Order: sequence, then C-alpha cells, then structure tokens
Amino acid sequence: MENGEDDCLAREKWVRVMCDYGAEGVWDKDGVSREPEELAISRELMDRIYKWQEWHDRIVDRYYDEELSDDDESLIRDYIANSAEGYDIALAVKSALPDWTVVYFDEAKSRDKTSRRLTSARSYFEYELHLDQEDRPEA
Repeated sequence: MENGEDDCLAREKWVRVMCDYGAEGVWDKDGVSREPEELAISRELMDRIYKWQEWHDRIVDRYYDEELSDDDESLIRDYIANSAEGYDIALAVKSALPDWTVVYFDEAKSRDKTSRRLTSARSYFEYELHLDQEDRPEA
C-alpha cells in the first residue's frame, strides 16, 4: 500500500460491502478493494466476509465453466442467496461500526433485468445501511 492508504477506511469511516471476482469483499470510498482486517471488526466477521467473497467467486466460476446464461434459474438462486448473506454481513459491519457509513452493493438486484427495467437508479441495488433497518429493501 502506498503511504497513507493503510488507514483510509478508518479515516473516512466509510466502507462498501460488495463482492467482485478476486476481491476481498470490502471497498473504500474511491472504489479500491480493501481487506477486512482494515476494519475494526471481529475475526469471526472478517472470516465471514472472506467466505462470502469465496462463495461469490465460485458462483462466477460456475457461470463461466458451465457456460450458463444470465437467465439460468440455479444461477439466479445462487446470486439471491449470496446477496442475502451479503446484506446480513453488511448489517453486521454496521453494527460493529455504528458511526461509519456502510454501503451495500446488492449483486442479485444489480443483475435483475426485470426490476432494472423499472428503475435505472443505482440506489436500487446500492444503498446505505442503517441500524434501525430491519429488512433488505425489496424491489
């Protein structure tokens, strides 16, 4: 890391929880992939983030290895389940860091072509979480 990058998350008190192939599951405000160890969270939550990210990578690998279409029902189910876990992880991060801005990128919603036709707003699939938020926002 370049000088000053290692404390970027703590300095900004801002984190995006989002999977991307080969990434670590958390991102800074500038869109740079970071490591969960840079957050003041439990080892258990860090491990959960890594497992979630690995699960995402297995989904992507399967997509390419099996040459699945975006409309494949098993693929859609996998993304929905992975996104639900991601949402729960993002809420856990917010609980651990209540004074931080925690943004969640919902992969399943970002891939949902039907709902995306209704809205092109990024806020449909990427949104800030709040501690009083009980459920994942629906379409």
